[in-house]
Amino acid sequence: MRLLLALLCATACADQIVVRDFEGRPVPEAAVRVLLVRRNHPFADGSELVSGVTDERGRWDFKPGAMHVSRVHVDKVGHHIARMEGLAVPQTPTREVILPRKGEAVPLHCRRAEESLPGHVLSGVVAYDLERGDLVAPGHRGVTPDLLLRIDAKPVGWAGGKSASDVQALLAKEKDPKERKVLLLSHGRWDTSMEMAFPADGDGILEHAYAPYAWMRLPSTAPASGYAGKSVFTGQDGADRKRGFFLRVRTVKDAAGNIVSANYAKLYGEPLAGPGGFTFQYYYNPNPNDRRLEMDLQRNLQKPVPADDWEEKFNTRATYP
Repeated sequence: MRLLLALLCATACADQIVVRDFEGRPVPEAAVRVLLVRRNHPFADGSELVSGVTDERGRWDFKPGAMHVSRVHVDKVGHHIARMEGLAVPQTPTREVILPRKGEAVPLHCRRAEESLPGHVLSGVVAYDLERGDLVAPGHRGVTPDLLLRIDAKPVGWAGGKSASDVQALLAKEKDPKERKVLLLSHGRWDTSMEMAFPADGDGILEHAYAPYAWMRLPSTAPASGYAGKSVFTGQDGADRKRGFFLRVRTVKDAAGNIVSANYAKLYGEPLAGPGGFTFQYYYNPNPNDRRLEMDLQRNLQKPVPADDWEEKFNTRATYP
């Protein structure tokens, strides 16, 4: 009986795509394309492309039969494209897709921040300037401490069967602080966390629903409230790329405690912390009280310096709005 029901469902039961924007509103008349492949044989012949349009509730039904849903592509005029790929098995009959609405694209500072702690240390506190795109420290270009980043790295063991005394013996032979750091990173296993805090009252961080499969992964405008004074990130072996955050920095309040000026930014993906360093992708609007954060890809305010530095070109490459 169960086998019969399964066979009937494979031929008659419908799956559903539900399309909404970041505010949870349904997106009608969105074009949906679904690639179906043979189950357990994603590269085999016999794939099928089915398509349709969402109804007034943002829904579209289709019948995969005995096929596996490999890819979902959704688009509509006035929205950014959403494209889900490599969908896992087993699958749910309903797939919810966030289709971001387009806002006004503006010039932003877009940068992949990748920095090491000064002094070749593995733990410590450092300040970062989002507009300058650098640390606030001697020998760096940063001026305003927008973010206060505290990295705490604790050894949890040593690679290759080495003991703590073995590592100390290696360190005793090396006087150069930079090379000592390299030895520690090479031979150690580390438990690392990074606290992101802010210097001004009213500054903060806000995690938001995130669409890693969409062309624009966060809403085009930063929220006006809801920011927390700090957040802690862990997992030096790989950050969660399916998380997104808004930042409020450089906050100025009046005598009554009301915010009269602030700047806004967004983070694509969770910041990655490791012993002695960190990296994250951010977009920053330098205009006070302007919460627009949809990137004009042709006008990145974070220019490579110097222009012939390939690493700077990579770090300032704007790929997504």
